[in-house]
Amino acid sequence: MSDDLNHVMEFSSDGKLFAYIDEAGKLKIWDTERNLLKQEYIPNLHLASPITCLKWIEVGEKKSGSKKTPKKKLKQNESKLYLVLGTNKGKVVLYSYADAQIEREFQGTGHSDAVTDLFYDDAESIYSCGADSKVIKWNLGDGCKETQVLQAGKQKLTAIAVVDNFAIVASRAIKVYDLKSETCIKTFTGHSGTVSTIKTFTHNEKSYFLSISKTERIVSMWCLDETDKTDPIGSFVTDDCIIQINFNVTNDQLQLTAVNRIGVLQMYVQDLTKLRTSKPVKKRLNVQIVSEAVKNVSEPIQIIACLITAGENELLVAYGDRMLLKFEHIQPDHTMKENVLVRQNPKKFLKQSELDAQKPHNVVVPLAEKGKVEYLNQVTAVKKDLKPIDTPLQTRLENMSIGKSGDEPPAKNMVRLLIQGLHSKDANILRTVFQTKDPDAVRSTLEKLPPQYIKPLVNELSLLMQKKTTNVQLSIVWLKTLIQTQTSQLMALGSDTLKDMFGLCLGIVDHRMNDLPALMMLKGRMDLIASQLERKIKIQLI
Repeated sequence: MSDDLNHVMEFSSDGKLFAYIDEAGKLKIWDTERNLLKQEYIPNLHLASPITCLKWIEVGEKKSGSKKTPKKKLKQNESKLYLVLGTNKGKVVLYSYADAQIEREFQGTGHSDAVTDLFYDDAESIYSCGADSKVIKWNLGDGCKETQVLQAGKQKLTAIAVVDNFAIVASRAIKVYDLKSETCIKTFTGHSGTVSTIKTFTHNEKSYFLSISKTERIVSMWCLDETDKTDPIGSFVTDDCIIQINFNVTNDQLQLTAVNRIGVLQMYVQDLTKLRTSKPVKKRLNVQIVSEAVKNVSEPIQIIACLITAGENELLVAYGDRMLLKFEHIQPDHTMKENVLVRQNPKKFLKQSELDAQKPHNVVVPLAEKGKVEYLNQVTAVKKDLKPIDTPLQTRLENMSIGKSGDEPPAKNMVRLLIQGLHSKDANILRTVFQTKDPDAVRSTLEKLPPQYIKPLVNELSLLMQKKTTNVQLSIVWLKTLIQTQTSQLMALGSDTLKDMFGLCLGIVDHRMNDLPALMMLKGRMDLIASQLERKIKIQLI
C-alpha cells in the first residue's frame, strides 16, 4: 500500500460517501451504503497538475434576512456538498458533488508549489499549506478569495490544522502560529519523519491534537494549552507505519483506530485521565480481513480506511483494491485480541464480470439482398479519423527491435526506454534497462534523464534492492551513477526531500550491512579451512 494516501482519500462527515484520487489522477466518489461508484471525474488539469489533497466541506443554509449573494459567490441557498482539491501546481479548486464538475477556482496569488494539505473550520474558511512553506486562508463566502497569507518558516509544510486563531503546521517539527500576529508562539518536538496527518479535538476545555508520520509506528498526542510542554503527553504504538487514523472522544474515553500500510486495522481505547507519557498505549485489538480459503490458503485483503460511526462499537471500513472497493459496518469483538473477518475478495467480482462479458451471446445477423448492397471503393469510402500517436513510429520500431535481441539496448534508446518504463511502470521495460551493466551506457543514460524522473527512478531502484543479491548489485550501480551525474539536481531538492527519497535505500543498506561483520568472519574461517586442506593434500602427495 502506498504511503502517500493520507490526503487523497476521505470519508464525508456522515460517512455516506468516500472520495479518493486513484493512481491515474481520477477523482472517484463511492456510495458506502450501497457499495456503488457514484461519480468518476477526470479534471482537465490532472495530467499537467495532479491532485495532491482533498477535503469534504458542506455549505449550509443561509440565515433568513441575509442579502442575496451575487452570481460570483457560492450558491448557499441550500445545503450542498463540495470537495476542495489541491493540486501539484499550487492551485485550489472547488468540486461540486451535486453538479459533478469543478465549480470554481480559488482566487488569489496562491501557492508557488504543491498544495500538501487542507483544513476546513466548519464556517466559511479553508486553510491550505504547501511545499512553499505558506499557509493561506480562503474565504468561501466571498467568492473563494484569498484573505491571508502566512509565511511559516522555510521548510516544506505537510500537514495543517486550525484551532481558534492558532494554526498548527508541521513538516518534521510541529509549530503553532498566532494568525492575528502571524508569529510562531510554540514549537513541539514533532517526529523523526515527515508529519502526514494532524487531527484536533477539545476535551475539558483544553485543545489536543494527534499526529502521525508516514515513516513511524507512533501516534503522538499533544496538548495545545500547556505552554511549558513541548513533548507529547501520550503515544500509541502500532505494528507498522500508519497511513490513516480516526478517533472519537466520549466522556473521558478516547477511541482511536489506525490503519497501517499492510492493510491491518488496529484499535485503541484509552482513559484520557490516566494517560502517561512514560508508557506508550498498546493496541486493544487487531481487525484483519482475509479471503475465503482456496486449497486451505487464505489471502489477506487490505483495509484502506476506517471511520468510527455514531453507533456504539461500530466501525465503517473500506477494504479491497483501490480500483474496486467495498464498504462494511463491523462491530469488533473486544474480548478477542485478533478479529479476523472472512470476506470474498472484491477482485473476484471484477474477474467474474469480465469472464461473463467474454461469453458468447446469440447474435441475430440481418440478411441483405444482393441487389441492394452498396460497395465502397477508395473514392466513395469515408476515411476514418486517425488518432494521434504519442510515440513516433521510428521509436516504436526501435523498441521492438530491442526486445528481440538478447543484447543490451543501445545507449541512444536507453533514455527513451527508461522514461517509458517509469511513466508506465512496465516491469519488463524496467528490467531490460536495469540489467545493463556497461558503466558508460548507464552514465550516458542518467546524464540525459529529465529531472522530473529522478524521484520515480529512486523509488524503482528501492524496490529492486529488496530482491535478490544480483538485483541489489545492479541497483547500487545505478544509484551510485545517479548521484554522480545528477548531483546538482539532487542538492536542489533539499535535505528533507532527500531523506524521504533515499530513506528506504539507506534502510536496506543498513540492514544488509548488519550481517557484514559475521559474513567476513565466516569468510575468514572458510579461507583458513581451505588453506589447511590444500596443505594436507600437498603433504599427502609428497
